[in-house]
Parts: sequence; structure tokens; C-alpha cells
Amino acid sequence: LQTDLYVKETASRSYLHFDSSHPNHVFSGIVYSQCLRLRRIINCTERLKIQLETLKKCFLESGYPKKMADNIATKALHSERSLERKSDKKTPEQPMSSLPIRIVSTYGSDEDLVSITKRYEPHLSRTRSFSESGSLTSTPTSSAPPTPQDKKLFTFVKKTGVTLRSRLVKVKQLAVGKRHGKTRACHKRNCMNCAIVLDRDHIYVNGKRINSAPGLCSTYNIVYLVQCQICKKCYVGRTINTLR
Repeated sequence: LQTDLYVKETASRSYLHFDSSHPNHVFSGIVYSQCLRLRRIINCTERLKIQLETLKKCFLESGYPKKMADNIATKALHSERSLERKSDKKTPEQPMSSLPIRIVSTYGSDEDLVSITKRYEPHLSRTRSFSESGSLTSTPTSSAPPTPQDKKLFTFVKKTGVTLRSRLVKVKQLAVGKRHGKTRACHKRNCMNCAIVLDRDHIYVNGKRINSAPGLCSTYNIVYLVQCQICKKCYVGRTINTLR
């Protein structure tokens, strides 16, 4: 099986020009990525050299230095075709089945449930469901077999409960404002959009209710919906400018 690069007839093979305002590592990265792409696709050295020469001509036409293109192409030519993933042998990944079960409780409200779980944890570790599932981790201090006291079945994590501040104040609502409401006309002079703004807080499209958001004709960064009065079809658009 022989593999080679396929190029469409309409492909211009134009790259970022070297005179553009970018740091040097951007240009060298583009050349290296394209050369490395050829190295991984083509399995014949002779065809690879031909394709690299063609690629270097394309970069020279875009103003790239010849020395940069030659050095990077030579580096890609002598690199490995398939790169193996490097594994860290010092910290091997622990399988999910051997990790303890995480119990998340709300601080100050689930103390009874946490205390009952901790009380019966040694008994649960002796059952067949947990002892044969491999979900136990042990930290023995000697070569002796681990005891049920050494096995860790659960880890407990506490989260902050609901406070009076969180119930009364919502940061997102203060920053963004109300999500739903009537879209009002701006009533400014010569505004042609005030006449087509609906004085309703919702509209039905294909049987689905669409809630409107509060705003004016002069509001920026909006999502708008326009409905044709003849065919009743809707068009939804988005703009960072105003409708005016």
C-alpha cells in the first residue's frame, strides 16, 4: 500500500505571508506543521522529497526565508512517521474501579447521613458487592495483607449550604438584568423600527412559545425575530449593532 498527498485542482496552497505582523514562531510553526503533515501521510521517502520541494516553493512564494524552509523540511524528513504517546511511568493512572466512592454532602444539613455512612463503612467493606468490585483502596504500612480498617471505601466532600445572601442576591441577575420582559419602542425621532416592535412579552412560532427580552430599538448585541405578515414565516438573526 502506497500513500501520497491528494491536492484538489482548485487548491491555491497559499499560506500566511511572511510580511504580516506576526511573531516568528507563528511562521515556523506553520512550515513545520505542513511538513510534518506530509511526513505522516506519505510512506515513501522519494515521493516525500518531491512533495517537500513543492511545499517549499509555495512558502517561498509567500515570502518565507529559504533557510527556514530548508531547515524545517530537513527536520521533518528525518523525523519518525508515527509518533508514540509518551507515558509517565512514575505516576501511573489509577483505574476508576479502584477509586473510593465520593459522597458530597451539604455542610450543616447532612450530618446524620454522613455519620451513619461512616459508622457502617467497615461492615459495607466486608460485603461481596464492595469486596469483589475492586472499588477499595488500601494503604498498608507493611507487607501484611490489608485489613478492613486499612481499606478506604468512601471519601466525604462538603459543599456550602444555601445562605440568606444567596437567596436574596443573584450576581448574574444583577449584572445581566431580567431575562424575559417586553421589548419597548425607543420613540426617538425618525425611528422606523418603533412601528414594528410588538408590545407583548411572548410570541408563538410553530406552536412554541418564544419569550422576548427587555430592550429598546437602540439596544446593542441582540437576537431579533422578524415575522412576515403574509406567509407568517419567521427569520431569526443576531447583530452586535442596534436595529436602528
